[in-house]
Amino acid sequence: MVLQLGLLLLLIRDFEIVSPAFLKLAVLASAGFVISYFLPLRHRLVFFLALSVAGIGLVFEMTEGAWLIGLGLALIGICHLPIRFSARVTILILAGVALGFLRANWLSVPWSGALWPILGSMFMFRLMMYLYDLSHERGPVSLPWTLSYFFMLPNVCFPLFPLIDYKTFRLTYYDTEPHRIYQTGLFWMFRGITHLLAYRLVYHYLSLGPGDVTNTGGLIQYFISAYLLLLRVSGHFHLVTGMLHLFGFNLPPTQHLYYLASGFTDLWRRNNIYWKDFMLKVFYYPAYFAARRRPARTRIVFATVVVFVASWLLHSYQWFWIRGAFLFAWNDVAFWAILGGLVLANSLYEASHGKALALKKGSWTPRAALSLSLRTVGTFAAMCVLFSLLSSASLTEWLGLWSVVGDLSASSWMLLPAFVIAAVSIGREKGREPARSATPDERKSSLSQRMIVIIGASAILCLAANPGGFLVLPRKTLEAIDLLRKERLSARDEALIERGYYENLLSVDRFNNQLWERYSPSAKPADWESLRAINALRQTDDVRRYELKPLLELPYKGGTLRTNRWGMRDKDYEVTKPPHTFRIALLGSSYEMGTGVENHQIFESLLEERLNRQVKGGAYRAYEILNFAVGGYWLLDQLAVLENKIVPFNPDVVLVAARAWDFRRMIQRLSHKGMREGGSPYPYLREILSKAGVDGEMPPAAALRRLVPFAGEVVFKSFVYFAEECRRQGITPVLLLVPLTTESGYGEDSAQLSQLAAQAGFTVLDLTDAYDGYDSSRIIVAPWDTHPSVLGHRLLAERLYKALKENEALSTLLALGSSTPR
Repeated sequence: MVLQLGLLLLLIRDFEIVSPAFLKLAVLASAGFVISYFLPLRHRLVFFLALSVAGIGLVFEMTEGAWLIGLGLALIGICHLPIRFSARVTILILAGVALGFLRANWLSVPWSGALWPILGSMFMFRLMMYLYDLSHERGPVSLPWTLSYFFMLPNVCFPLFPLIDYKTFRLTYYDTEPHRIYQTGLFWMFRGITHLLAYRLVYHYLSLGPGDVTNTGGLIQYFISAYLLLLRVSGHFHLVTGMLHLFGFNLPPTQHLYYLASGFTDLWRRNNIYWKDFMLKVFYYPAYFAARRRPARTRIVFATVVVFVASWLLHSYQWFWIRGAFLFAWNDVAFWAILGGLVLANSLYEASHGKALALKKGSWTPRAALSLSLRTVGTFAAMCVLFSLLSSASLTEWLGLWSVVGDLSASSWMLLPAFVIAAVSIGREKGREPARSATPDERKSSLSQRMIVIIGASAILCLAANPGGFLVLPRKTLEAIDLLRKERLSARDEALIERGYYENLLSVDRFNNQLWERYSPSAKPADWESLRAINALRQTDDVRRYELKPLLELPYKGGTLRTNRWGMRDKDYEVTKPPHTFRIALLGSSYEMGTGVENHQIFESLLEERLNRQVKGGAYRAYEILNFAVGGYWLLDQLAVLENKIVPFNPDVVLVAARAWDFRRMIQRLSHKGMREGGSPYPYLREILSKAGVDGEMPPAAALRRLVPFAGEVVFKSFVYFAEECRRQGITPVLLLVPLTTESGYGEDSAQLSQLAAQAGFTVLDLTDAYDGYDSSRIIVAPWDTHPSVLGHRLLAERLYKALKENEALSTLLALGSSTPR
């Protein structure tokens, strides 16, 4: 068991499972398990409580940990006041309202926002279950049991925590042979890790944004990927309950083969089983028996409606404690209403045909297998559609997706035989299973089999994460493993973040936890604000929409934002170029602007300093690199910068920074309503909009879908326009292929950018290998912000200088190595 734990810890470390804090907690839990194993049974619960408190101290600073425990003890204390039960409930509600005002930031608090999601996950639902059991049980209250229940060891790392029932928590404690409990826990932890790795593959390779859906095949992929992203929740829940098993809590499964549910009541029983039990216990049965004088069907309808209305409201309540704002959106209302209606219809059918269905169980026939297949595939398909509704930004956006139905690509037809094969397989295998109520984890399987699975599979995964000389793997496989090793955003979402789309937390895709974790208040300092939030921008009357204000000196994301009189984040330069000076203009976005570092640490400043160190006896007396980069600018904005700001400074070279995500960024920019309503000053863009059938009244997501096939044309013609404008002004255009700090697997996009730019007349400098050999954690400014760090900029400066020296034409133009004054 220690060997298995060690391998699981290696997986958690090598694949950065959940968070760095979870690795610390897992090490603590592993050491605690070994100690607990040898303790007498009567001391193990108290030791678990002590370990849980130590876990809080390990993750939080001492002051914040003390506040978390103090607030929790106050809430628990209210539950045990020597007054009437109704009075205790009233006081608890008032205390919750008071804490809610604080959570909404109406008043300042002496702790950080990181405490709220954990406090909420510990008490927002658990108090309800605890009070329910207190009201129905008359036995003495055990303080160690109560405190262990609320301050459960893994909880401090999981804002989204399984809804463990207090009574189940106590009754399952060492209720069977200990080694079987421990081995089950190890197996569940391993299963949780594999679910999270599968989630990463789905997220990076299968997940689509609404704008990516251009045909029926894409729509189906969008639906399926939305439902498969539930693997992340499943992975977290298995890790949590598996870890609790190591301390004797033989909890039941949280999920059970929910993708193979053969009906909506069957799904309700399989997916998030703890939530289902909570709703039955606290809402369904009380509502059902409150209407006991009504007919049975009426009671079922009433109780089911109560459950799903409560589910909708409680999920908004959960959203508030974790993210700081209540959620109300029509697609959420529609999701819960439709799901509730489907479960209700299924429940009424089972109530009417329950006896006949029970008699059919266990009898396998081709007809029964076909029926089971169709019901399973139908349930899966329906849930894919429903989860796509839940994860969409709005009901309007989701409805707009259906406009592509009927546009069948070759890949769309390939999905049909895949569904047929899946249906036949499900019917054959599920139909042959004997009827039983036990879950797969309750089947009698030997401990040695699970040990072999964990040890063998974990060893293979560890070797894959650190191949060294042991494994020779294809490049695509290595890229996939690299994506698996870190919890990172896809290039699509990184691009959306750079343009500020996710600065508003409520705009975050509500099913993509990675995005809201990156931008939630608990994930970054309160003063880590956008350019707009710190009032660093002013409006322009051209396509750019905004520019940096001149003469700024403001705190900005860990540094100081200083601009010169021209609104550049750079030293002050005269408009007229001094004699014997080689002048370079840099165009780019937030990477080139230097988000997260000081002005003198930006790679263009470092390169300028290095070029000027060689001035002695050189061809030029000075080199100047003017930084015109602004966060959120794309190539279309750079065209306006060239025309409106750069030309008067008379540069010799213009460096235009580009990255692998620029294809998407260009069409996203073009899909904006302002660009579509006659806002584009460039005829070639208006021509492309017309060819794509995009007008000003079309929703942005629909416009984006139509523009996707034209991404290459938009980029190429923009490059051509830019290069021609540069040549008219006597400027040499150079494209810099700048690597993403988290880039992996997007080499094809970079290669295509390079090819199109070269065809358009650019000299291309490829810097995409600048970060090779460096871990991404060293080249980003913060865990919540992936802009290049000081080291990242230094590596870029070194690689750019090398690229200039290696390019014969540019080296000659800059007179690098020449000693003849010009």
